[in-house]
Amino acid sequence: MPKMIFVYLCTSGSLYSPNMRFYMDESGDSTGFTSPRSSSTFNIALVKVAGPNQIRAICKRFCAAQISAGWPKDTEIKASLLFGASKNRDIPSSYRHKDRPQDQTMLLLDKLSRADMEIDYLTIKKQNVYRNLKTAPPFVLYNFLSGKLIELNLGDYADIDLYYDERNKEIRPKLNFQSYVTTIVYTKTKFESVAFKMYPCDSAANYCIRIADFVSWSVFRKFEYGDSRFLDILAPKIKHGEAWFQGG
Repeated sequence: MPKMIFVYLCTSGSLYSPNMRFYMDESGDSTGFTSPRSSSTFNIALVKVAGPNQIRAICKRFCAAQISAGWPKDTEIKASLLFGASKNRDIPSSYRHKDRPQDQTMLLLDKLSRADMEIDYLTIKKQNVYRNLKTAPPFVLYNFLSGKLIELNLGDYADIDLYYDERNKEIRPKLNFQSYVTTIVYTKTKFESVAFKMYPCDSAANYCIRIADFVSWSVFRKFEYGDSRFLDILAPKIKHGEAWFQGG
């Protein structure tokens, strides 16, 4: 089980909303504004569920099926690795789906499109970001965008558990991320009493964070490469889809 790090009670509004679990992951990188090796977009996604059992079971069965098909047991099944499996020498030729791994991703997304969940995402085009955000410390833009994504939900839910990948390279230092998000919840909530909890997780051990990885990667494919095949499958589940700094 992940370790809980913060529990906060906030005041301001009226309390009539259910508990929700938010699983957050990102794709692309929030820095490297001039590097040709860096992504042109940065994307954050939230997968929101009232209970984790359904999507956890979907992901667990999917991962088991990939391993049964020859995926290496010691290699985490992430969206980007699966998509690139056909050209990855570390994925053996004995993996039965090596020639068309994208079909497996679409099968997973199709199951998610019929699950009891919601999706929020926020994408930015990095070249159009304000100059002060480009030159700020590396964690500032990530914190700002994460806070804005969570803020979209503060009028809907009074009890939120936020799970995020503790190995996320964008969260640095972690205390700044935790404190910033907490400040957003305190100051932006619409409810009189809100319970907000944050849980750092290891994505290798948390199937729901893996689902968030596939969702954020689907956003990345659309806005980085114009490949909307994957996000289109998830369209019925998207509640908030925000595209910022897109230019003229």
